[in-house]
Amino acid sequence: MPSFPNKHLRWPADQAAVLYSLFLYDQNLETNLSKEPIKEWSNYMKKYGTDSKTGLHISEVTGGTNSSNTSRGCTLS
Repeated sequence: MPSFPNKHLRWPADQAAVLYSLFLYDQNLETNLSKEPIKEWSNYMKKYGTDSKTGLHISEVTGGTNSSNTSRGCTLS
């Protein structure tokens, strides 16, 4: 999901919040909408969105900012 309207930037912490919302929806309505998106996000982050030195998620996944590849505290979510 876009982190902001009309912007291509994607922050992993924002995506985690969206995915958790889908998970809670599934828990409340006994559906499985979150399963595939969570799996795909996890796979993507393991392959492309994790700093090899620290093991932390990078700040932003499109590379659109000077600090995209830097881990930040909020990426721990």
